[in-house]
Amino acid sequence: LKANDDLLLGYSSGVRIRNSGKVGINESNPYSLLHVSRTATDAYTAGAFNDAPLITLEHTNADTQYAGIRFTNAVGNYEHFLGSVQTGSNTADMVFQGYDRAATTYKEYLRINDGGNVGIGTTSPDYQLDIENTSGHAMARLHSGTNGSSSLRLQNDAQHFDVNLQTNDKFAIYDHTAGTQPFTIMPTTGNVG
Repeated sequence: LKANDDLLLGYSSGVRIRNSGKVGINESNPYSLLHVSRTATDAYTAGAFNDAPLITLEHTNADTQYAGIRFTNAVGNYEHFLGSVQTGSNTADMVFQGYDRAATTYKEYLRINDGGNVGIGTTSPDYQLDIENTSGHAMARLHSGTNGSSSLRLQNDAQHFDVNLQTNDKFAIYDHTAGTQPFTIMPTTGNVG
């Protein structure tokens, strides 16, 4: 092994450590510091077990145990984490966490629980999207560009409504089921129609 040679463990590709310090697993010319490659196909199927992940992070089987990835820079000016926390003997939530420098504390930004509910500002989302702010107003923003409209669609098996800010700057409720617009606020006058 010479100073400018790569270190190869295993036959052919195997694990290759390039003289640049980049590591390739089943990759002879790694692009990043760690490059994992697989030639076998494993098509993603929603609702099915996908049995060939490229990387597995595993922890002991106990509630509140965490397996994750930490993102930071060389001086630690920021920290963000993406991981999975075990919440029961057969359940785990995906969590996005970071260090809030202004509040000098770690906090959870977002959680996707084992049932698929998404929580922002809450560690126990009860709805498909659950936004909570215990110290002020909880807000969600729908923002469109120039000459665009922003809409919130409310629909069940029988009715279909849009609450929207239209391209002509009118605020309206549109009934898709009946094909009518029963409520409108005009942008400059504030008149209701």
